[in-house]
Amino acid sequence: MSLPFEALVRTEALTFGLEAARLSGLLIAAPLAWTFLPARARAGLVLLLTFFMHGVVPRPDLKALDILHVSGLTASEFLVGISLGFVARLVLATTEIAADAIAPTMGLSAAQLVDPSLGGQGTVLTKLLRYFGILFALSAGLHHMLLAAVFHSFSVFPVGSMIHPELLAEDMIGLTARALSSGVRLALPILAILFIAQIALAFVARAAPAMQIFAIGFAVTLGTGAVLWVAFAPEIAGALTELARGAEPTLLRVLSHLAGNAAR
Repeated sequence: MSLPFEALVRTEALTFGLEAARLSGLLIAAPLAWTFLPARARAGLVLLLTFFMHGVVPRPDLKALDILHVSGLTASEFLVGISLGFVARLVLATTEIAADAIAPTMGLSAAQLVDPSLGGQGTVLTKLLRYFGILFALSAGLHHMLLAAVFHSFSVFPVGSMIHPELLAEDMIGLTARALSSGVRLALPILAILFIAQIALAFVARAAPAMQIFAIGFAVTLGTGAVLWVAFAPEIAGALTELARGAEPTLLRVLSHLAGNAAR
């Protein structure tokens, strides 16, 4: 009687670990509120979510596996979570692209801040707009969509199933192109007005050199940019909410392609 029980414990532990790997990939890739938690808190969140999902997801038929096979399955599960989280990352990248395009014109590109969530540096405006995007993504329920998608993924292909990441190329290219186009589209009106303001300052400096207009040009540009961000905030919020709400069909399409259903 001890052997079946030991085999059951090993199978349950392996299944729990693979489910945790899938959820870990999701939480690492999706730049939502949990990104700013300490590492231990994120690990605890992964274990908590895995605990709740473990009892209701379909049970895989896992046989005795060697260490190489288990390592391959862990990497596969991690890739599933990364793929789902990357959809959310590209949705929120729209605000970062817009901020990176506008920051040099506003004179904010010189001051760089360390960004631990992305492992690099960014401007103050980029960091501010990222928080702005996360806020509206949460209000649109993007975190609910992600958790529902990863829960649904256990039904589409249980842990240990073969996945087809090669079918995701078209989806990821399309998402990246949409993030770039949306970010540039959000930034263009503000960039155009700031460009006109700088031309006006140049004409004033040319007409009255004694005024030293460029001495206050930075303050004028910065103030104009801040006013424009406030004025265009409703349009930016609407675009972000629309992008976040449109993530659900994209997540389902990613799951379908990972399961091996090629795009028609």
